[in-house]
Amino acid sequence: MPGCVLRAYGSDSGEDFDVDAFLAQSPFTPCAIAHRGQQRHVKTAKVHEASGFNHVVSEADGDHVPVQIEDSNKFLVANRDEIRRLVSFPGVEVVCLDFGWDFPHRSWSQFNFFPVELLRECAALGVAIEVSIYDSESPNEQLQRTPDRNSRVRGRAWSRRD
Repeated sequence: MPGCVLRAYGSDSGEDFDVDAFLAQSPFTPCAIAHRGQQRHVKTAKVHEASGFNHVVSEADGDHVPVQIEDSNKFLVANRDEIRRLVSFPGVEVVCLDFGWDFPHRSWSQFNFFPVELLRECAALGVAIEVSIYDSESPNEQLQRTPDRNSRVRGRAWSRRD
């Protein structure tokens, strides 16, 4: 899955974020743009509830979390003025870094660490942090997996005693 994106969006009920006006003056090149009321996808009748955009901050995939974090911190430092402009732009409600992380299906847990430098930079700029977790099991593996309670996880049979 994708690495980390800077996501900015407006309110779904208040003042609309004029995403086109912001981007016209911005060095950011969005990978996705949404306009409130616009159809989300040709196959659905759902519409975007708020205007906003995503900008790729790190191309590192979900298996390379430390690289995503390092890329994100560098991005924040290099773009402080533009991020401040974005955070204070009329109609913007949320600006966040969204980290896309893979969660190996056969794992019991996953631990990732946000360094203080990144948290400090985000706090100073008014940028939130979001983590999107994706099941990294391939469709082929999903078909082969059996749902019975004697399924093998990490090479051993599990039971309630484990």
